[in-house]
Amino acid sequence: MAQAKESPLSKRVALDALRGLRSVQSATSQSMSLLFEDDVSAERFPTYHTVIGGRERATSLTQIRKRVAAAHYADSGAFAEEVLRAFTNALLFSPDPTRHAYIRNAAIELALSFGTGFRPLASRPATDFMSVADVRRCSATMEQLLAHRTTLSADSDAAAGGGGDFMSCAAFFADPVAFHGAAYRVKISEPMSLAALGTALIGLRLPSRAEFARRARLVFENALLFDHEEVHALARSLLLHFNQLWSASEAALAEHLQLLALPPSEEESTCPVFTPTLAELSDFGTFVQHIERTSAFLDAGICKVRMPEGWLAHPPTSDALDAIVIDPPIKQCVGGAKGCFSVALVEEKPLKLREFERLAANEAGIPLPSASLATIERAFWRSLTHTAPPPVYGADVLGSLFGGHRARGWNVDRLESQLLSRIGKIPGVNQAYLYAGMWRSFFALHKEDSDLGSTNYLWHGADKIWYGCGASQSKRVESLMNSLFPDEARKCSEWIRHKNHMVSASVMEKAGIKLTRVRQHANEFVITAPGAYHFGFNCGFNVAEAVNYATAHWLEMQRCAPAKHCRCRADSVNVNLESVMAALRRSERARAAAQKRKAAPRSEAEAGVGGEVDAGASPLKQARSMLMLPPKEDR
Repeated sequence: MAQAKESPLSKRVALDALRGLRSVQSATSQSMSLLFEDDVSAERFPTYHTVIGGRERATSLTQIRKRVAAAHYADSGAFAEEVLRAFTNALLFSPDPTRHAYIRNAAIELALSFGTGFRPLASRPATDFMSVADVRRCSATMEQLLAHRTTLSADSDAAAGGGGDFMSCAAFFADPVAFHGAAYRVKISEPMSLAALGTALIGLRLPSRAEFARRARLVFENALLFDHEEVHALARSLLLHFNQLWSASEAALAEHLQLLALPPSEEESTCPVFTPTLAELSDFGTFVQHIERTSAFLDAGICKVRMPEGWLAHPPTSDALDAIVIDPPIKQCVGGAKGCFSVALVEEKPLKLREFERLAANEAGIPLPSASLATIERAFWRSLTHTAPPPVYGADVLGSLFGGHRARGWNVDRLESQLLSRIGKIPGVNQAYLYAGMWRSFFALHKEDSDLGSTNYLWHGADKIWYGCGASQSKRVESLMNSLFPDEARKCSEWIRHKNHMVSASVMEKAGIKLTRVRQHANEFVITAPGAYHFGFNCGFNVAEAVNYATAHWLEMQRCAPAKHCRCRADSVNVNLESVMAALRRSERARAAAQKRKAAPRSEAEAGVGGEVDAGASPLKQARSMLMLPPKEDR
């Protein structure tokens, strides 16, 4: 693949990239970049320059910052190369095993953050380099390779530029050109070194794992062209060692992928889980009417539906994803302690979905897909008040990825056989919203507008974690929230609908509230019951689509206890019961008239349910008749 011409370096862009590295934090909330601010002391570590391939390769972030200010770099490529070299040096040098593991991980995280955040690198097509997960796997293999040590003769040690009898293989192969000069270039056709391999790896410059393996082997295969018996022996030993490491790594990866291909375990989700086959998959409204007759769903307040393979005939195209613009993204600034948090929502400038994805990739501490739910929960709640930059949520983006297709009656943008399809379009209520998440972004505790039900389909990306509780626990939830935030309760009786306060799951459970947990994977729906409180967070970059729904069960709830509405917010939505009933009557009259035009004249007794609805009947009875539901006692 031809190399693109490097762009001139903007001093502002370079300094912004270096400042961005300071936000990459460890588990102790310390900036990892502090490890690389200053040069490594040659007095303290006398073999450092030898191991990294020569004194000229030594660098630090402070030194790079000064060079940017002095306009030292000819283009963005030269700048990027030196930044990545600061981290590659850490991969090659191992002062002690315990500390090196920490430094190595910091180097990888910083390099990946730089590679996905520095504009000239981030603008490359994603198909040009490995995934971040593969970079981490390859770097682990490289670390094991560099840990291989050998006893050298004095002559061999001197030939390698070493200073002791016991050396790591990095001292031989960090930069063979520096050791062998012109003779090295004459004998080999493609120079390769561990330093160059490390820079390409953590700089996201390798297209595949196979290319990483090819270059790693090339380092040692080149050494076999030289007439030095002990170097030959070490190269052969390392080549064999690498092949063994790589075979083990590939076998582990194959096992990992096989596990990913299996249905995910449900033991972590405590909600009802439905797994309909294609033959069993009715339209959404019919399905919800079925599950609303089960106490398990209403008690939990939430459930999950794993869709069968082949249910979606028209998945979204990459063009559809590219067209999504998040306007505006919401920065979630959290304050509080002891499991009680207030949230300030700050609007940011619009971002395309691909730009948001790159922003999400820079988040530190993103949990692995294999991490347990308990581990992810602990990491999330502990992260809320850390000094890391606030997460950004792409919420309430009007649009749909179903492309107008029916999707067997599950198109979120036009759900079938449910009452809200009979009234005018209301964004987010019966018109779909898209949501783009990143690690630590969240949706605060709330009920849906007008106590409606909701459905959320996870199109792509990392898991989404939900907590829910049935409508029967609403008063207990509200009592707890009012006691924790009394000032908010005095201002507005429906203040929880503002969605700017969070209480941890553990605080709620200690108060006697029974929470249901859901771990939603891609290609799964989560459905919340009418009047159910719910909240949750995202485990990384993902894209979801959501909308509200209403059924006869909601109508019955509204007749018995109408939903309350916030009157201090202009964007508060109120779906009026009478407007739904009026739309139902209009729909039923039109249906009955159409049937009469098509059918031969019949008596009223024969017309049955197709006749006019009794205007004097209760709204609930009218709804049951129109939806052809059996009486309550029969359900």
